[in-house]
Order: sequence, then structure tokens, then C-alpha cells
Amino acid sequence: MSDEIAKLIPQENELTLSNGEKITIKTLSWGKEIKVLQIVSKFFDENKLLEVFNSLSSDDDTSNFEAISKLFLPLIGDAPQSITKIVSIIINKDEKFVEESLTSEDVMQVFTPFLKLLFNKYKKMFQKINLV
Repeated sequence: MSDEIAKLIPQENELTLSNGEKITIKTLSWGKEIKVLQIVSKFFDENKLLEVFNSLSSDDDTSNFEAISKLFLPLIGDAPQSITKIVSIIINKDEKFVEESLTSEDVMQVFTPFLKLLFNKYKKMFQKINLV
């Protein structure tokens, strides 16, 4: 495997939760990655977030306020459940464990780096075939 490809694959690592418990995050199988992609896609599609992000590029403060309002509501209403599902897949625990055992900081410690790596991986893949 080339070094470039290896950088795109999440590596197994150990994470210490805020309660001191340690969990091991393993590299996701293709099937689990598909599940994560479907959750992210469904969240963006159902909340029409791409349209919202596109409208943020406007210089009109009123339009930006409306766009931010449209972005904020799904982020506080729908995102937590989607993030819980994704984190449960990543750490290989059920959603109840995530909700009852992890703090919001723990969840973000798992979710944020993984999502960043995932988006970068697909961005690079599409750049290689000249789609982006």
C-alpha cells in the first residue's frame, strides 16, 4: 500500500474517555464505512444542507442570517442522533452505550477527526479522477 493511500485510512488507535475508560477504535470495514456514508448523505439530503451552504456565499447579511438559521435548526435537532449513530459504528458499541457513557467531548473526539479524514479521503479520490 502506498504512503498516500495509507494516510487516507483511519488507523487503529486508543481513546481515553472523560471517565478514564479506554476504548480502541479500529479501522472500519468497507461495510461500516458504507453505513457511515449513508447516514451523512441522508442527513445532508433531508436537511437540504448543500443548498444552505451555497446560500452562505452571498454578501447579503439578511440572506446569510436566514441561511445560518436554516443550518442551525438541523444541527441542534437532527445532527445529534446522526452523530450518535456514526460514533456507535466507529467505536463498535451500540447507540445506548454512546448516549449513556460518552460526554459530548468524547463524542466529538471520535467524530470530528474521523469525519475530516473521511471527507479528505473522498475529496482526494475525486480529485484523482478529475471530478473536483
